[in-house]
Amino acid sequence: MNHYLLKLCGVMLVMMFGMSACTENTPVKESSVTIEPESVTETSITFLITPSEAESVYYIVTDINDAMLSPDEISRLGQSADATNAKTYTKDGLDMNSTYRIIAIAHNAKGYSFPAAISMTTAVPVPVVSLEEGETTFNSLTFSLTSSDASKAAYVCVEKSESLPEAEEILSSGVTVEAGKTVVCTVTDLNAETEYAIVAAVEDMAGGNPQLSGVLYMTTGTAPYVEPKVGDFYYSDGTWSSELNKSKTPIGLVFYTGEASDYKDRVSFYKQKDGSTAMEKINGYVIALKDATLVNGSNDGVWWSFFDSRYDGTCSTEINDFLGYTNTKSIVASAAGRGGLSDANTSYPATYYATERYERNCPAPKSSSGWFLPSAYQLQYIYDNVYFNKVGVMNAWLEKSFEILGDKADPMYVEDSEYWTSTESTDNNGYSYWAYYFCFDSRNITPGFISDYRKNANLRVRSVLVF
Repeated sequence: MNHYLLKLCGVMLVMMFGMSACTENTPVKESSVTIEPESVTETSITFLITPSEAESVYYIVTDINDAMLSPDEISRLGQSADATNAKTYTKDGLDMNSTYRIIAIAHNAKGYSFPAAISMTTAVPVPVVSLEEGETTFNSLTFSLTSSDASKAAYVCVEKSESLPEAEEILSSGVTVEAGKTVVCTVTDLNAETEYAIVAAVEDMAGGNPQLSGVLYMTTGTAPYVEPKVGDFYYSDGTWSSELNKSKTPIGLVFYTGEASDYKDRVSFYKQKDGSTAMEKINGYVIALKDATLVNGSNDGVWWSFFDSRYDGTCSTEINDFLGYTNTKSIVASAAGRGGLSDANTSYPATYYATERYERNCPAPKSSSGWFLPSAYQLQYIYDNVYFNKVGVMNAWLEKSFEILGDKADPMYVEDSEYWTSTESTDNNGYSYWAYYFCFDSRNITPGFISDYRKNANLRVRSVLVF
């Protein structure tokens, strides 16, 4: 029995020493560590650290522009990480839209591992912009634009009927304001009594992610009334001024102010352009800036109507009145029985060009009478009292206004300027084979006269309106 125990003890001793020898001969593997990005916010970054064969792990977060640290510096200055398992870590309190470097090292009996490093950039906040209504005048709108987390802010102001641009277009071509604060903005030179749409756009601190504000609708007030003067510029929005407003579109020149009651005209004769709304007041009379018969650079003239017209309307046949509007309405009513006005010689082309054709090229304001074919004396009045004075010396009214407008207008006193009027000439039997025209022709020895002529002659047309 003792002999058996002795042999057993010997075997155990051999096994113990043998195992010790194997343990001492197993080599130690080098440690390693990896870093993977996970998520970012505006002020934090989150990443995954995975160690291998490590007894200790350290990591540190530095600005991307800082110098690389040695393993000793990382272990001394950094944070300790789990050396046995992969784990997620978050670094808070960072600057937005900034890039950081994350470095990690592992350590075991063989020393430090090769450093692992990645870079991560914190998020950029979504920019915000809003608009708040302010004061209005008849030609300006004031509002507040507030933006935050934005590197650029801009706005546009357009009439409500127009389409609104996208954010990128606003930022590239809109009115730029200082970003990141509240700015008071004023838009000027607007049309009175008009509703406008205002919209703003911003981009983030990195110059991207454009955002739009809500649309702010504002309406301008009523313009103070200013009496028109002869020679005033008349604009497409129904306003007028003595000095040319380059932000507006001029469409005519004022040649008579107030109601021409001395020349048999009355406000009660008139409707606004819609044909149904009564005009409450006549502020003045306007001559168009260009001939209605000027088409594609050619001004060959048109017929008044066919020659044997047995006109059954009520056009004036007198050459001393301002009844161009009522004459035109009478012609339009007669044309309705022939299918309406047109450029056909049987459909009163002179009136068609003065009204419908010129309206397409140069729309009259809604509050006006719309364009019409002037009476004989309306053109005579312009020649005698406005364009020239009675001794033939250039006046400082229409002639000067035409010069100021340059290529936006065509003067009337030029070669071949003979204009149809809406005044008819009748014979002893009451037939109106002829109509009156007015001579502005600068080549004529004695221009500035009214004369009648057969209706199937080619003459020019210049439109008039009342406002």
